Amino acid sequence: MLASLLVDTGRFADATRQLQQGLQRSPNNPRMRVLSAITAQASGADEDAIRELERAVESGEDNPATRTLLATLYHKQGQTTRALAEVEAAIERDPSFAQAHVQRGI
Repeated sequence: MLASLLVDTGRFADATRQLQQGLQRSPNNPRMRVLSAITAQASGADEDAIRELERAVESGEDNPATRTLLATLYHKQGQTTRALAEVEAAIERDPSFAQAHVQRGI
């Protein structure tokens, strides 16, 4: 996916344009939602990143990395209860996912 390559090379504005086009065609694509969240976060738009991650999870994205990213953003906003719930969901999905255990301890 072109947007993924653009994200990997730090071309976030170009990736955002590609992702917006893709999401118009496929609004429930969780992978595109996660990439959109990453570009939003990289641009300092944490609220947009949270919204995209929430939509990714609602669309069936169950990757523990997605949950821990969402937890990080919740924690950054002082939403500790929501952050902990996401960390616990990540651990439940994959008990060996070390990052979630680290975040639970923070």
